[in-house]
Amino acid sequence: MRKVVFFLSALLYFLLLFETPRENFWQTSLLWGLLFIGYFWVLRYFFLERKIKYTCLLPTANWKLALLAAVAFRIIAWLALPELSDDYFRFLWDGQLLAHGDNPFSRLPSAYTAAEYAGLGLSQTLFEGLNSPDYHSIYPPVCQGVFYLAASIFPDNIYASVLLMKGIFFLAEVGSIFLIIQLLRHWKQDINKVFLYALNPLVIVELVGNLHFECLMIFFLLLSLWLLLKVNWQFSAIAFGLAVSSKLIPLMFLPLLIRRIGFWQTMAYGSIVMLILLLGFLPIFDVETFLHLLESVQLYFQQFEFNAGIYYLLRAVGKWLTGYNLILYLGPALSLLSFAGIMWIAFRRKKVTVDSLPLSMLAVLLLYLLLATTVHPWYVIPLVALATFCDFRFPYIWSALLILTYATYQTAAYEENMYLMALEYAALFALLYLERGKWKLLYR
Repeated sequence: MRKVVFFLSALLYFLLLFETPRENFWQTSLLWGLLFIGYFWVLRYFFLERKIKYTCLLPTANWKLALLAAVAFRIIAWLALPELSDDYFRFLWDGQLLAHGDNPFSRLPSAYTAAEYAGLGLSQTLFEGLNSPDYHSIYPPVCQGVFYLAASIFPDNIYASVLLMKGIFFLAEVGSIFLIIQLLRHWKQDINKVFLYALNPLVIVELVGNLHFECLMIFFLLLSLWLLLKVNWQFSAIAFGLAVSSKLIPLMFLPLLIRRIGFWQTMAYGSIVMLILLLGFLPIFDVETFLHLLESVQLYFQQFEFNAGIYYLLRAVGKWLTGYNLILYLGPALSLLSFAGIMWIAFRRKKVTVDSLPLSMLAVLLLYLLLATTVHPWYVIPLVALATFCDFRFPYIWSALLILTYATYQTAAYEENMYLMALEYAALFALLYLERGKWKLLYR
């Protein structure tokens, strides 16, 4: 039966990734729902039907079959040109600029003339595919390096360039699965828990399938955890710096180290992280680049809005009271509240060790996402990775519910369906309430 489920899941991945435009919400949601039914059925076999009375640290025949399926699903995702995301056009735009010696942070895509396209290897096809031509690039050094590599090797072939980037992501995903297994063994947890991440449809579709850089961030973050536990904090800091150089989000985890490795060691750790980030920016760094990056970050918190539960409630109240959208004030205010919560999590727990990092990181990331003004589906994937080391179930249910956000793409105006969003967040908060007792470990 498991082989049948894996075969049908492979077929569903093919239909979703090759034959389903994101505007077709009903087809997307049907295939998504069927994939998650298969996912939860497989998890039921590994965690319920077996009625494990011991910690499984060695692979079994069924374990190997499931791992092979996880790899096979990612190969299918690797071969598909993203249908559910158009971000890759910006990736190739930045890569072409870098390959021709230009700085992707210096000018808006809309500022280039058609005559300049030819000299910089750009095309009208790339420009028309951009979803944000009036915004500066916000992708950090590791991302830019991948863009440059793809554009340099395949300057005139969009599909081949995307395939190369996906190949890097595929290897990173294999590395992440390996690291999750090693970390589970270190903490003497059941290695079957790797399938919570490895077989999760959100992970497969949004990372290798839709080419989102949370993939590299998760790999380097897991590597930094493993190095901190097994080698030394210096090498861990280098890996953490590469995680930050993939996505800036992990910076919020640095305060968690203060009581675990000491204040001064954390300062040294953070210095190495920032050095790695600065070295990555060095080839294209100038004052203009720095200012444009700050501008992009500011726009993210003060203009961008998507799938934001708590923020949308506050926005509605603010608009009812004042008649205006108060994002200019609510965005920074929620960011400050998130920072205060992170510091509370970092210093509240009585007994802290490196082994308790995943739970604290999970709490920090959840707090950030709940207070953010923008929560794309792939933003939740690091929660799925971290939860494999904890006992929470809400990230896996939430990952299934995130398909509701794709209703936005049914119209050219990208109008969000507030009823579906209310359903998503009502279910999420219900799950968080049901699992409220598990957070007590944060305070012990």
